Amino acid sequence: MLLAGGLVPGVRAEDPAVIQRHLENLKLGDRVEDVKTIYPPKQEWSKSREPSGGLERIIIQSAQAKYIPEAVESMVLGFKRGRLVRMEVVYGRAFSKKKPLETLVGDLSLEYGEPRRQGETYFWWDSATVLTAASAAQPDPSGKGTELSSTLSLMERGYFNPLR
Repeated sequence: MLLAGGLVPGVRAEDPAVIQRHLENLKLGDRVEDVKTIYPPKQEWSKSREPSGGLERIIIQSAQAKYIPEAVESMVLGFKRGRLVRMEVVYGRAFSKKKPLETLVGDLSLEYGEPRRQGETYFWWDSATVLTAASAAQPDPSGKGTELSSTLSLMERGYFNPLR
């Protein structure tokens, strides 16, 4: 293969791009202690155990950490044997208006190629990692109805369940 054409030896043009394994300063494989160092808690985070799969789930709301990126409303982190294997980031109202799902998908498509789609969820994967983009209904600040927020999820491929 020719390097001048932008191809890398050993990688075919139709091979999918390698999905980056980090999102909002966290990376797959981080421990809970690492997350607490990056996002020091102001108060105890909500924890639960998923009935299927046995993941420990931690939910961090923006007001529950001393520092959290301005665009982020909340994060749902899934740990298995103390290591981060799944994370979902729900972006706040301002970010979601500035970068709605269609724009987010367009930007990610430039890096990872055309996504697969199931309903309103778009996903990309490689041999180890899955990245999804979707919208989530969030309560409208006025208390009347809901509005859509952009979300990104990153996970170990073994924890991807497209039917969720």
